Amino acid sequence: MRLIVLLTRLVPLAALLIMLQPHALSAKTPDGVPPSQETVCDGLTGAAFGLCNAYCEAQDCDVHPRPSCTHLKRNFERITGSSVLPCDLFCGDGIVTPPEECDPPGSVCGDGGTCTEGCTCKLPVCGDEVLDPGEECDPPGSVCMNGRPCNNMCTCPGPPGSFCCQCGATAPTCFDTMSPDQCTTQNCTPMSGSCGDNGVCGP
Repeated sequence: MRLIVLLTRLVPLAALLIMLQPHALSAKTPDGVPPSQETVCDGLTGAAFGLCNAYCEAQDCDVHPRPSCTHLKRNFERITGSSVLPCDLFCGDGIVTPPEECDPPGSVCGDGGTCTEGCTCKLPVCGDEVLDPGEECDPPGSVCMNGRPCNNMCTCPGPPGSFCCQCGATAPTCFDTMSPDQCTTQNCTPMSGSCGDNGVCGP
Protein backbone atom coordinates (compact mmCIF):
# COMPACT_ATOMS: atom_id res chain seq x y z
CA MET A 1 0.00 0.00 0.00
CA ARG A 2 2.82 2.38 0.92
CA LEU A 3 4.57 1.54 -2.37
CA ILE A 4 1.47 2.50 -4.35
CA VAL A 5 1.21 5.79 -2.49
CA LEU A 6 4.91 6.51 -3.12
CA LEU A 7 4.58 5.83 -6.85
CA THR A 8 1.53 8.08 -7.16
CA ARG A 9 3.59 10.89 -5.70
CA LEU A 10 6.72 10.29 -7.79
CA VAL A 11 5.04 10.04 -11.20
CA PRO A 12 3.61 13.58 -11.15
CA LEU A 13 6.96 14.87 -9.90
CA ALA A 14 8.81 13.23 -12.79
CA ALA A 15 6.30 14.61 -15.26
CA LEU A 16 6.77 18.08 -13.80
CA LEU A 17 10.58 17.84 -14.18
CA ILE A 18 10.27 16.83 -17.83
CA MET A 19 7.86 19.69 -18.45
CA LEU A 20 10.21 22.24 -16.87
CA GLN A 21 13.33 20.79 -18.55
CA PRO A 22 12.27 19.30 -21.91
CA HIS A 23 15.89 18.75 -22.96
CA ALA A 24 16.78 16.80 -19.85
CA LEU A 25 16.44 13.51 -21.73
CA SER A 26 18.31 14.70 -24.83
CA ALA A 27 21.80 13.37 -25.43
CA LYS A 28 24.49 15.72 -24.15
CA THR A 29 27.68 15.68 -26.24
CA PRO A 30 30.78 17.93 -26.18
CA ASP A 31 29.70 19.76 -29.34
CA GLY A 32 26.12 20.10 -28.13
CA VAL A 33 24.67 18.16 -31.07
CA PRO A 34 23.03 14.81 -30.27
CA PRO A 35 24.12 11.82 -32.40
CA SER A 36 20.62 11.56 -33.84
CA GLN A 37 21.22 14.84 -35.67
CA GLU A 38 24.71 14.08 -36.98
CA THR A 39 25.40 12.37 -40.30
CA VAL A 40 29.19 12.04 -40.47
CA CYS A 41 29.00 8.24 -40.02
CA ASP A 42 26.07 7.60 -42.35
CA GLY A 43 28.31 6.01 -45.00
CA LEU A 44 29.25 3.16 -42.66
CA THR A 45 27.37 0.07 -41.53
CA GLY A 46 27.52 -2.55 -38.80
CA ALA A 47 30.24 -2.41 -36.16
CA ALA A 48 32.11 0.28 -38.08
CA PHE A 49 29.06 2.54 -37.87
CA GLY A 50 28.68 1.85 -34.15
CA LEU A 51 32.31 2.70 -33.41
CA CYS A 52 32.16 5.80 -35.62
CA ASN A 53 28.95 6.88 -33.91
CA ALA A 54 30.59 6.58 -30.49
CA TYR A 55 33.85 8.24 -31.60
CA CYS A 56 32.57 11.04 -33.82
CA GLU A 57 29.03 11.74 -32.67
CA ALA A 58 28.58 10.67 -29.05
CA GLN A 59 32.02 11.45 -27.61
CA ASP A 60 33.19 13.94 -30.27
CA CYS A 61 36.74 12.61 -30.05
CA ASP A 62 37.83 14.89 -32.90
CA VAL A 63 37.33 17.95 -30.68
CA HIS A 64 37.32 16.43 -27.20
CA PRO A 65 39.94 13.65 -26.99
CA ARG A 66 39.74 11.30 -24.01
CA PRO A 67 41.22 7.88 -23.10
CA SER A 68 38.23 5.98 -24.49
CA CYS A 69 38.82 7.56 -27.91
CA THR A 70 42.06 5.63 -28.34
CA HIS A 71 40.24 2.37 -27.65
CA LEU A 72 37.50 3.23 -30.14
CA LYS A 73 40.02 4.18 -32.82
CA ARG A 74 41.97 0.97 -32.31
CA ASN A 75 38.83 -1.15 -32.71
CA PHE A 76 37.78 0.85 -35.77
CA GLU A 77 41.16 0.20 -37.38
CA ARG A 78 40.92 -3.51 -36.54
CA ILE A 79 37.55 -3.75 -38.31
CA THR A 80 38.07 -1.42 -41.27
CA GLY A 81 41.86 -1.36 -41.70
CA SER A 82 41.87 2.44 -41.44
CA SER A 83 42.96 4.47 -38.43
CA VAL A 84 41.24 7.59 -39.79
CA LEU A 85 37.60 8.03 -38.89
CA PRO A 86 35.27 10.23 -40.97
CA CYS A 87 35.45 13.09 -38.46
CA ASP A 88 39.23 13.01 -38.02
CA LEU A 89 41.14 16.06 -39.24
CA PHE A 90 44.28 15.21 -41.18
CA CYS A 91 46.94 16.82 -43.36
CA GLY A 92 45.50 16.91 -46.85
CA ASP A 93 41.84 17.45 -46.00
CA GLY A 94 42.02 21.09 -47.06
CA ILE A 95 41.24 22.36 -43.56
CA VAL A 96 44.00 24.19 -41.68
CA THR A 97 43.86 23.02 -38.07
CA PRO A 98 46.67 23.50 -35.48
CA PRO A 99 49.44 22.49 -35.50
CA GLU A 100 49.06 22.66 -39.30
CA GLU A 101 50.30 25.84 -40.96
CA CYS A 102 48.67 25.11 -44.32
CA ASP A 103 46.52 22.54 -46.09
CA PRO A 104 46.55 20.89 -48.59
CA PRO A 105 50.20 20.15 -49.47
CA GLY A 106 51.31 22.03 -52.57
CA SER A 107 49.15 25.07 -51.88
CA VAL A 108 50.68 28.53 -51.49
CA CYS A 109 51.38 29.72 -47.96
CA GLY A 110 50.79 33.26 -46.81
CA ASP A 111 54.51 34.02 -46.90
CA GLY A 112 54.77 32.92 -50.53
CA GLY A 113 56.21 29.51 -49.72
CA THR A 114 54.77 26.14 -50.68
CA CYS A 115 52.85 23.94 -48.27
CA THR A 116 54.93 20.84 -47.56
CA GLU A 117 53.75 17.23 -47.37
CA GLY A 118 53.60 17.68 -43.59
CA CYS A 119 51.29 20.71 -43.90
CA THR A 120 53.93 23.18 -42.74
CA CYS A 121 55.04 26.36 -44.47
CA LYS A 122 58.60 27.10 -45.45
CA LEU A 123 60.21 30.08 -47.08
CA PRO A 124 61.01 29.66 -50.79
CA VAL A 125 64.55 28.29 -51.10
CA CYS A 126 66.27 27.76 -54.45
CA GLY A 127 67.72 24.27 -54.47
CA ASP A 128 65.15 22.41 -52.36
CA GLU A 129 63.67 20.73 -55.45
CA VAL A 130 60.30 22.40 -54.79
CA LEU A 131 59.01 24.76 -57.48
CA ASP A 132 57.99 27.73 -55.34
CA PRO A 133 56.16 30.83 -56.61
CA GLY A 134 58.63 33.04 -58.49
CA GLU A 135 60.89 30.12 -59.45
CA GLU A 136 61.02 28.82 -63.01
CA CYS A 137 62.94 25.68 -62.15
CA ASP A 138 64.45 23.82 -59.20
CA PRO A 139 67.05 22.53 -58.48
CA PRO A 140 69.84 24.40 -60.30
CA GLY A 141 71.28 22.29 -63.11
CA SER A 142 67.98 20.65 -63.99
CA VAL A 143 66.65 21.08 -67.51
CA CYS A 144 64.18 23.91 -68.11
CA MET A 145 61.18 23.66 -70.41
CA ASN A 146 63.12 25.62 -73.02
CA GLY A 147 65.94 23.09 -72.91
CA ARG A 148 68.24 25.42 -70.99
CA PRO A 149 69.88 24.45 -67.68
CA CYS A 150 68.36 25.91 -64.54
CA ASN A 151 70.69 28.55 -63.09
CA ASN A 152 71.62 29.21 -59.46
CA MET A 153 68.72 31.64 -59.09
CA CYS A 154 66.23 28.93 -60.08
CA THR A 155 65.31 30.74 -63.28
CA CYS A 156 65.62 29.64 -66.89
CA PRO A 157 68.01 32.06 -68.68
CA GLY A 158 67.83 33.05 -72.30
CA PRO A 159 64.85 33.58 -74.58
CA PRO A 160 62.24 30.80 -74.26
CA GLY A 161 62.97 27.97 -76.64
CA SER A 162 66.17 29.60 -77.95
CA PHE A 163 68.93 27.83 -79.85
CA CYS A 164 72.40 28.89 -80.87
CA CYS A 165 73.00 29.10 -84.60
CA GLN A 166 76.18 29.81 -86.56
CA CYS A 167 75.40 32.01 -89.53
CA GLY A 168 78.44 32.27 -91.82
CA ALA A 169 81.45 34.06 -90.36
CA THR A 170 79.41 36.11 -87.91
CA ALA A 171 79.23 35.35 -84.20
CA PRO A 172 76.78 32.62 -83.18
CA THR A 173 73.25 33.98 -82.92
CA CYS A 174 70.37 33.06 -80.61
CA PHE A 175 67.20 32.15 -82.46
CA ASP A 176 64.01 32.49 -80.44
CA THR A 177 62.37 29.31 -81.65
CA MET A 178 61.36 25.93 -80.27
CA SER A 179 63.06 24.17 -83.18
CA PRO A 180 66.69 24.32 -84.38
CA ASP A 181 65.27 23.83 -87.91
CA GLN A 182 64.91 27.61 -87.92
CA CYS A 183 68.69 27.73 -88.27
CA THR A 184 68.53 25.76 -91.50
CA THR A 185 65.89 28.00 -93.02
CA GLN A 186 68.16 30.94 -92.31
CA ASN A 187 71.12 29.15 -93.92
CA CYS A 188 72.67 28.74 -90.47
CA THR A 189 73.98 25.75 -88.54
CA PRO A 190 72.67 24.70 -85.10
CA MET A 191 75.37 25.02 -82.41
CA SER A 192 75.89 23.02 -79.24
CA GLY A 193 76.31 26.17 -77.14
CA SER A 194 73.64 27.82 -75.05
CA CYS A 195 72.07 31.28 -75.05
CA GLY A 196 72.94 33.64 -72.26
CA ASP A 197 70.60 36.14 -70.62
CA ASN A 198 71.79 38.79 -73.08
CA GLY A 199 70.91 36.63 -76.09
CA VAL A 200 74.55 35.87 -76.89
CA CYS A 201 75.61 32.30 -77.53
CA GLY A 202 78.21 30.80 -75.26
CA PRO A 203 79.92 27.47 -74.74
